[in-house]
Amino acid sequence: MKRVTIMAHVAPDICRGCRVCEKVCPVYAIHVTNRKAAVEEPDCRGCANCADRCPFHAITMVKREEPFTVGVDVSRFDAAKILALCEKAHFHPQQVLCYCVGVRAEEVAAAILDGADTPEEISSRTGIRTGCTIECIQPILRLLEAAGIQPGFPGPEPYPYQPPAPPYSTQEVSAPDPFPYQVPPQPGAAACQTPADPFPYQPPYLGAPAPDPYPSGMEAQYQYPPPRPERKRQGGQHGRMPFRLKRDQENGKTTLFFGWQHD
Repeated sequence: MKRVTIMAHVAPDICRGCRVCEKVCPVYAIHVTNRKAAVEEPDCRGCANCADRCPFHAITMVKREEPFTVGVDVSRFDAAKILALCEKAHFHPQQVLCYCVGVRAEEVAAAILDGADTPEEISSRTGIRTGCTIECIQPILRLLEAAGIQPGFPGPEPYPYQPPAPPYSTQEVSAPDPFPYQVPPQPGAAACQTPADPFPYQPPYLGAPAPDPYPSGMEAQYQYPPPRPERKRQGGQHGRMPFRLKRDQENGKTTLFFGWQHD
């Protein structure tokens, strides 16, 4: 149960009609008409969520002249049905679902059995979601699902469901070109002639041709590279260094000479 002692008050001269308060109200007690927000005082549960979220600070919380208590009397309902609904949603009947207000699972189940079929109506009857308005929506949705109720959008849905369009056909549909090509006007045949190139191509200047180093009849005399004269070498050749072996018959030794050696 919750004791409601305050309610929201809107300053019409400051309100801009941004609809932020309408979206964050847990009981849907504030509506925007003609770009001005208006609070339904009997439905307001004093959560102050609209006053905290208003970007223009047009909403303040004031005291009620006649405070009242919000809650559901669980004793008026069948305890077996409440227990079955809570067990189907995997809740204990005495489990606290809203620590800000102290609402238990059996109170929400009793409100559902009493005919509440939306989270806003359950919050209005039990006071759940009127504290921090953050962590209590999931238990409500679980109990509604256990009861076989699919909650809808409160009030007129701003974005109604539209079935998807049929698949596109294979036939191509050409849209008109917004900027069609227009041929420029041609006054006469002279306009179609190609104008003379102001910078015609000219081969690069390479200078006078060099004289032929090998005129006709002199190819045999001038060869490059010139042939190397043949040199007769003695002995073998080790790499590019000639060598010769000399054997001493008396001592039985063999001597290796590098370079040009003569006897």
